[in-house]
Amino acid sequence: MTDSPMPSTQAIVQRYLRLFSGLVFDQLDERGFGHLVLANDIKPLKPEMKIAGPAFTVKGHPSTDSGPGHNQVQLEMFARFEPYSIEVIETGGDQSSAHFGGLNATACIARNVTGTVTDGGTRDTAQLFSLNYPVFCRYRNPVAATGRWKVVEYQTPIKLPGCILPEVPVYPGDFIFGDVDGVVVIPQHLTLTILEACEEHLGIEHNAMSELAAGDDVVEVFKRYRKF
Repeated sequence: MTDSPMPSTQAIVQRYLRLFSGLVFDQLDERGFGHLVLANDIKPLKPEMKIAGPAFTVKGHPSTDSGPGHNQVQLEMFARFEPYSIEVIETGGDQSSAHFGGLNATACIARNVTGTVTDGGTRDTAQLFSLNYPVFCRYRNPVAATGRWKVVEYQTPIKLPGCILPEVPVYPGDFIFGDVDGVVVIPQHLTLTILEACEEHLGIEHNAMSELAAGDDVVEVFKRYRKF
């Protein structure tokens, strides 16, 4: 018996996009990783936005540097983006400026990055909507980051505020999934395991919901599927 070939990143992303965060969380929680949920206030700009893909991690911190070369690391970063990845930005606690906007989104789209998550803020919201680019953030404001904040590293381990624990570690290549209910982080080595378990349980949930909608006894449905 031969092992099945590893699905492409694109195929894995498309399969995850059929899921929802509650289902993904349940499978992580069963395996002891239920703490890998970002803070409740990290939400999509629009409810219908959904993201799925390997993390491309970005670390920044407050900075008054606005001279030549102040954004050199960030400019280098764009050349390193990988297709179907999700940009994940740790702001270093800055809450004064927007860490992502329309120009950033345009550059990401050109490099097949499919979404951005930040524990900070965004601006150019109308542009992001017209580009149909998914962004998950804590707030919006019009304040430019130049002279207030800058990128200092990328593709290194980062930490974002968590829902269950104060901080959630994110490593390059961890799989990011987010929808209107929030963002979960799937350790890279569990990407396929969680996906396949979710696909199996998605069928179970559909069956349970169909039986409940048809008027079946709630207790009996629970006994059959152990769901609720």
